Amino acid sequence: MADDFFLDDPIQDKLLKISMRIAQELYVTHDRVKVLEYMLRQKGLLTDIDEKVAMEALTSTGSGPDDKYAFVNRILSPIVEDIEKSRERGD
Repeated sequence: MADDFFLDDPIQDKLLKISMRIAQELYVTHDRVKVLEYMLRQKGLLTDIDEKVAMEALTSTGSGPDDKYAFVNRILSPIVEDIEKSRERGD
């Protein structure tokens, strides 16, 4: 079973997987935001004031609960999958 793991400890493996998924999500999100900001600025549709107002709106409303659940579920899936397998086995 040790061959299934990259590190010596399966818990450390899961934490590494979670960290990598978070890094992937942030990398993609960062790039998409930069591209969108560039496109909006080029078209004159985004100013510094607009950006401040948008940030205030995000902090006051947040994203929908479904988005948050899907994001967290995707990141934590290495742990969730093990819990589900354990339940199926009756552990």
